[in-house]
Amino acid sequence: MPEESFTHRFLPGLGRSVHRLGIGCNYGIDERGFEYALDQGINYVFWTATGTRGLKPVLRRAIAAQRDRLVIATGPSVAYFGGNVRRTAERLLEDLGTDYLDVFHLFWLGVSSAWTEGTLDALRELKAAGKIRKIGISIHDRERAGRLAVDPTLDLLMLRYNAAHPGAERDVFPHLSERKPTVVAYTATSWGKLLR
Repeated sequence: MPEESFTHRFLPGLGRSVHRLGIGCNYGIDERGFEYALDQGINYVFWTATGTRGLKPVLRRAIAAQRDRLVIATGPSVAYFGGNVRRTAERLLEDLGTDYLDVFHLFWLGVSSAWTEGTLDALRELKAAGKIRKIGISIHDRERAGRLAVDPTLDLLMLRYNAAHPGAERDVFPHLSERKPTVVAYTATSWGKLLR
């Protein structure tokens, strides 16, 4: 296993280290800023279909040049049915010019996506076919995230965790010891409030 450091973390199942700081593409970063972040070694990319105008060519070039270094995390904006999950994965593979997606999320689970047999079957099929490598969720409901942490289908949890929102320490983290799914925290600065 590659060495971990203050700046990098090894992701089991993906066989690579990622910078501990990832980049989201949907909150106003422009092409120059996105390209600069990638050039500086940021290699965990959270890609959504909205708010990414002008960034797709930058990401496609990065994928073409250094696919084995990047971790691409993405998913459908809305996913209540398996067909939607499959169609979105196929479209994203084509849009981004890649053979596989590293992490495929059900976004905002319980609000804009559902953890059902239909969506899970679609995710398992995509994973078995090598089109996605890890199954993930983004979720605000911490208690539900704690319950799902023990589900063998789930590889990655993306949840809000920062100094202003430490509830995951109580509701989620105690459930991680059995399976140890990957955890990605978003809005580490609480939308900039912690920096101010």
